[in-house]
Amino acid sequence: MKDRHIRRQAKLLTLLSHPRVGARGIRDHWRKYGQEVSVELLWEEACHLPVQLSIAGGGFDLRQIYREAEEEIRDCVKMGIKMVSLFDAFYPVSLREIYDPPPVLFYKGDLLERMCGNRPQDCKGAPLERTATTRLARTARAITTVGARNSTTYGRKVAETLARQLSAVSICVVSGLAEGIDSWAHRGAKDQKGGTIAVLGNGMDIYYPRRNRSLQEELCHKGTVLSEYRLRTLPLRHNFPARNRIISGLANGVVVVEASESSGALITADFALEEGKSVFAIPGNIYHRNTRGTHALLKDGARLVERVEDILEELYPDLLSQKGRTISNGLFSEMEILASLSEEERLLYLQLDQEPQHIDDLSRMVDMEVNKALGILLQLEIKGLIIQEPAMNFVRA
Repeated sequence: MKDRHIRRQAKLLTLLSHPRVGARGIRDHWRKYGQEVSVELLWEEACHLPVQLSIAGGGFDLRQIYREAEEEIRDCVKMGIKMVSLFDAFYPVSLREIYDPPPVLFYKGDLLERMCGNRPQDCKGAPLERTATTRLARTARAITTVGARNSTTYGRKVAETLARQLSAVSICVVSGLAEGIDSWAHRGAKDQKGGTIAVLGNGMDIYYPRRNRSLQEELCHKGTVLSEYRLRTLPLRHNFPARNRIISGLANGVVVVEASESSGALITADFALEEGKSVFAIPGNIYHRNTRGTHALLKDGARLVERVEDILEELYPDLLSQKGRTISNGLFSEMEILASLSEEERLLYLQLDQEPQHIDDLSRMVDMEVNKALGILLQLEIKGLIIQEPAMNFVRA
């Protein structure tokens, strides 16, 4: 049964490479038949399709491509990578409904299973029977959070906090594992109930960006990392706009935290609008280039987000009371924070906001020696109220 399943997956990959079938042919066949058995039907048809010879005269060697695909599936098994296709019951329903769903997804992690309420088989197992439980995926709660790679301290903090609060009430946070906003959204959500899904623009065996390798590995255990791209596919520039349709397709709405006028995050928002989904945007500094895209979205009708309730009210009103129990009780109000501080701690804390302040400037503002101010700032950092950034700069946590 294991070999039979591997053969079926290898046939799908071969069909993806077939010049007369490809992703469009697989999607058309699925829309026409929509049954797992139709993979074999499509395979039989492909075996009899005439294929135009290449300029070099080599043509398309179906058997050789199949052998390579089968070897790739076995490599996936060794690396713990699973594969799901449009013909499987556990393929994400929200993604299945977009205009051009990816015929196959490679992934590591268990979040797709949890979202679908089903336990799929990986490349080693037998194909799963189609069941009515896939309807559960239709109600899976997920929000996409995206934004600028060159993010500000303010944007990173908003992304992390918002993702943590959404995930705390069992909403899955979807993003693209890029540097900046995406990474901080994943970090905020990964340890909460909703978890997080990272969608790659390259093969599952490649770490990109490299500095996110440890985060990518962690998400394979605490959430899910997935890609439509086959092993050894490099992170080429044109892969990412296509990747963004998956980021949008997996979620019920898209939140853009920071974006310039040319940001890829706006492509994700466009996909969401085409799919009739809600688009949210975070307001920011009007003088910063990272707000031009988000403010343009707000002018075009995106919902302004100042707190997590703005999202819950529109998409998940039933979670508002749960949000109060799960999150708000664990957060301090400004007055409670100030009341817990000494006079000198309070004096320094009030000088800080989401923009970095250098120690020399802070000590001058409060008329305090640098060494003394550093000691007090260290205590505030230990309390989790501020963060020290490079070059002796400080911001509120």
